Amino acid sequence: MVTQYFGFLCNYVLLGFKKTNSYLRNCKTIFTGTPLRKQFYKSNPLPEWVPKGKGPLLVVMGGSQGAKAINQILYDSLEFLMKKKFRIVHIIGECNKYSFKLKNSKNYVQKKFTNEIAGLIQNCDLVISRSGAGTINELIETEKPSILIPFPYSKNNHQEKNALILAESGGSVLMNQNNISKEVFEKTLERIFEIKLKNGKNNYEILDLMKKNMRANNQIKSKIKIKNLINYFLKEF
Repeated sequence: MVTQYFGFLCNYVLLGFKKTNSYLRNCKTIFTGTPLRKQFYKSNPLPEWVPKGKGPLLVVMGGSQGAKAINQILYDSLEFLMKKKFRIVHIIGECNKYSFKLKNSKNYVQKKFTNEIAGLIQNCDLVISRSGAGTINELIETEKPSILIPFPYSKNNHQEKNALILAESGGSVLMNQNNISKEVFEKTLERIFEIKLKNGKNNYEILDLMKKNMRANNQIKSKIKIKNLINYFLKEF
């Protein structure tokens, strides 16, 4: 809102998303993407505490405060997930007090918070999360497929608009919190991780397609572009 009112006073407003331009019609804008923490620009190993094995690795998170609805749907589907041999890292958030039956079992690890999120996202198969701008940009940088469940009461419904950026490109599945159910959630995961034979090898056809679509989103190097713009203006002024 501040940018909408006062952005016209700037030489340029740098955009994290291309579509933001439609909200800033009175501003001179340049799409740069959003720079992230240093750890996202290097390769990080999986943390030692992540469940070992061959099953698909899911990272489930709801931001620093957690997400009650995401925690609940995971809890309801935990038996299904274990039966399908998924490995799960569940970041429940500092404010949540969920006590899961399988807490820290062989294939399920629960944490309130972790500083190793870059390594988790880089090396997992799928992220299940809210859709704040920070998360969206981390998924773009790591080219990671996701199931996004926007917070339905975010200001101007901005989380759903964020999620649509990846859903429309085919890199993410968008699920409405108010309509989600155990059955829909489980069927979505089954569809994404359905194994199909291709060139004599077993593949997750839909997951692989989502990965390909995510690579198409990651076409801009934000830090370099912003640095070049700053250097240009330093010379000009």
